[in-house]
Amino acid sequence: MDWSSWLRGNIKKPSKSDLLKRQEELLGVTDQLIDTVKSFSFHTFKNFPLQDDLGINGGGDSQTSSSNIRKDLSDWQERHAMLVLSKVK
Repeated sequence: MDWSSWLRGNIKKPSKSDLLKRQEELLGVTDQLIDTVKSFSFHTFKNFPLQDDLGINGGGDSQTSSSNIRKDLSDWQERHAMLVLSKVK
């Protein structure tokens, strides 16, 4: 038996749960964040002060999709938000 076959046979591949936990760490999803989001209610968002219709970027930098919905989140922010929402449900 050579070293390369021994090494391949003895290295443990990460499980799906290990990969998911690593992704959560990279995206900043912590137990404290999940608890905070769970405490949100409809009134949390209803009472939140909004910027004017121009948005944070001045209105010119926001992307739109084919359904004419403005996309204000970066890809990273969108992945982070989707992961948080999936953990809170």
